[in-house]
Amino acid sequence: MQKKYLAWASLLLGTLTLTYCCETDLECQNSYGGDPYVECVSGVCTCMEFFVLHSRIDKCLKGASVGKTCEPREQQCQIILGEQSRCSAGGTCECHSPTAGENATLAYYHGKCYLLKAFGEACSEDYQCMLDVNGTIFNPLGRCIDKACACYNNDTIASMPMHGMCMVHCPDCEIIDISILTVTLAGSVALSLFAYVMYRIAQVDKPKESEIIKRDNPPPIGTVTVDP
Repeated sequence: MQKKYLAWASLLLGTLTLTYCCETDLECQNSYGGDPYVECVSGVCTCMEFFVLHSRIDKCLKGASVGKTCEPREQQCQIILGEQSRCSAGGTCECHSPTAGENATLAYYHGKCYLLKAFGEACSEDYQCMLDVNGTIFNPLGRCIDKACACYNNDTIASMPMHGMCMVHCPDCEIIDISILTVTLAGSVALSLFAYVMYRIAQVDKPKESEIIKRDNPPPIGTVTVDP
């Protein structure tokens, strides 16, 4: 039986992709040289979830995350990490913006790469406004609102930009420098630990009560003492 196939333009690869028509998974696997990662979906051979078609259109490649091995110029990284990623020249996945250039600031967080944005800059996801370069949420009140990074506000929380992040707006509250508070607490803990250690040392060096009695009340000359 002659193979039937559909052909349509692939915008992702920029080439003409041949996709076989099918009725069963086995037909697809045979069409792609026995590849076990291709299946028949809605009458068309398709790579399984988290797999992507090779540019040679002969097999499905497994998606890869940051630092994992990949084939250059293929889409293994993008299918897992999103569009802000690529396969490096060294053959491993990394976060990279195809539009913002080498000076862009990106972060990896929970399996995805994000192009970071500052307050007021254009965005598409909340995490772009919340993360720092280390993939840590340093601005928990940051949100992407109307396609721009802004501070989160509702009926119970009011926040405003301050020192590069969103701070809770409380006119009647006294602003506490968190860094100073942290140093103060750390100093208190260290002082308490030092005092405890010195106390334990004093207990070890302190002579026992029985030894003090022996020293202050020596036995008469000629008597024999037996230590308990």
